[in-house]
Amino acid sequence: MGTTKRERQKANREVKRVAEAKAARIASVKRNLIRMVRWAVVIAVIVAIYAWWANSGDGSVAALVAVHVG
Repeated sequence: MGTTKRERQKANREVKRVAEAKAARIASVKRNLIRMVRWAVVIAVIVAIYAWWANSGDGSVAALVAVHVG
């Protein structure tokens, strides 16, 4: 049987390990969220640029991408 000091040290190491694991999970989620938001912004910018490009000019490109309903 260990001493009380040894038991406290073991308990403190376990608390520290759990806290580090939780921090690592939070950092991982944050990294993934930032990555997804970056991709969403890039895609939105590409769509906006294409829409602007398609709707400006002589209309030939706009006629190609326009959806004609009846």
